[in-house]
Amino acid sequence: MIRILLVDYQDILCETLKTSLETEPDLQIVGRANNAEIALEKTAILRPDIALIDINMLVIDGLTATKKIVQNFPETKVIILGGSEQESYRSSAMNVGANSYISKTAKAKEIIEQIRKVYRESHIGSPELKLSETIIQLNPAKRQIQSYVQQSHQKFNQFEHTEAEIKQHFGRLKNEQREVFQEIINFKSNVEPLLDDLRKTSKECKQHSTEISRLQTLVEGQLSYIHDLNKRIKYFRRYMVTVSVVAVIALIIAVISLLF
Repeated sequence: MIRILLVDYQDILCETLKTSLETEPDLQIVGRANNAEIALEKTAILRPDIALIDINMLVIDGLTATKKIVQNFPETKVIILGGSEQESYRSSAMNVGANSYISKTAKAKEIIEQIRKVYRESHIGSPELKLSETIIQLNPAKRQIQSYVQQSHQKFNQFEHTEAEIKQHFGRLKNEQREVFQEIINFKSNVEPLLDDLRKTSKECKQHSTEISRLQTLVEGQLSYIHDLNKRIKYFRRYMVTVSVVAVIALIIAVISLLF
């Protein structure tokens, strides 16, 4: 972990740098100072790895502060932040012992790379450097893991939402099933009396059908008897006609016999 002290009399710039640097896993802001005297006091107490110092400071300028830090705290490396890219500023910074010079207008990424470069050059072969490099190498993997965790959370939230919808839908289906079952019970209650009436009616119809069959048989017998009776009457009529004719003939013969 690279421990950093921010020294700048402009609070806005100092806060901006702090926000940018704290997003990196291998960088830690251990303190802030808005003038050189406080910067020297905090360097003595905190012993940071890197001091980011603005070249333009009140009371004591950044170059003087850098010179004192380099003389009294050689383990703390200094990066001077200047407002210009002029070579004279860079030379002045190097002459007082600064390890690097970079413009305040540089992007946060460039300042971060410069901090790591200065730290790496001053800790070649040290366990702290190896650990820092390992952290930097693991940083993309960490972002991938964070992205995966975020996606997992999103999928889990979607699953919970889907599960809630399924439970709600299942509840509706259960209520509908209960209503349909109740309707079936009501329908059965209404139909059972009708079925009983239908059974009774069917039984009565069977009884009537038997009676009708019996009456039909009886009628057929009577019709057969009437048919036979009609035949007898016809025979009797023929017999009576024949007898009458014979009687008339006999009468005529008798009369004729009497006359002659």
